[in-house]
Amino acid sequence: MDVLVTGADSKAGVEIMARLRASGARVRTTSHLLGHGAREATVDRVAVDFLRPETLDAAFSGIEVAVLITPEDSGMVAMAANLVAAAEEAHVAHIVYLSFLHADSGIGGPLLAWHSGAERVVSASAVPSTCLRPNYYMQNFLSAYSPAASIGGGRISYIDAGDVADVVVRVAAGGGHEHSIYSLTGPRALSAEEVAELLHGEIGPPLTYATRGWEDACLLGRRSAQSALTQVLCEFWLAASEDEFAVTTADFEQLTGRTPRSFESFVREHRGQFHAVRTA
Repeated sequence: MDVLVTGADSKAGVEIMARLRASGARVRTTSHLLGHGAREATVDRVAVDFLRPETLDAAFSGIEVAVLITPEDSGMVAMAANLVAAAEEAHVAHIVYLSFLHADSGIGGPLLAWHSGAERVVSASAVPSTCLRPNYYMQNFLSAYSPAASIGGGRISYIDAGDVADVVVRVAAGGGHEHSIYSLTGPRALSAEEVAELLHGEIGPPLTYATRGWEDACLLGRRSAQSALTQVLCEFWLAASEDEFAVTTADFEQLTGRTPRSFESFVREHRGQFHAVRTA
């Protein structure tokens, strides 16, 4: 099976590429504007610009399944439209689109609205498609501890990007998943205090958590995020602080036959990387 993974340098993309290759698939990768992410000599990598349709033909040529991951910004819907058009032109058999939990709910501000618009583009395509809606990735904690501090008192059912990749492999292999939408979450919702306790239990020394309102979290965001995305992130954090992303679903277990990975298990596996982040 020949599979294209766009956005292969993203947290989910790295995991998806690795698992697809392990399954025996022939994988081609792209990212929006080549020059980001790690390179592997054994990976077929194509330089593209998602906003320039003329750069996409070579990426989709000969592809059976396209796994679409797009940057989360205001151009997301336009990028999705270009990618879908290229998939149609190349007669791709199946599109798998990575969206976000509650994409069609009207909550979460522009971030989820962008995903919802991209989903509509994908679903309207002549190419059969599957939309996956994962919650916030556990892998985000490998680059910073700040996500937990930004959600105030809210809880999130974090999911391992590796679990999402396992679902992608199953869906890409076929079996009646076309025209389906799956919401993917971890096994339980965690508050920021619980995340801090779990991290302390695995990596120490003690972590302290200071409760912040979402307005204070936005002030922190202005120091760490691109200014154009600050308000977008603030609206997402507000929804998260109100437990909008605390839901857990059975979709992952129904698709894979096992429970999703716990946050405790994730931290134990990546203990070394957590130490590196903490001492950096």
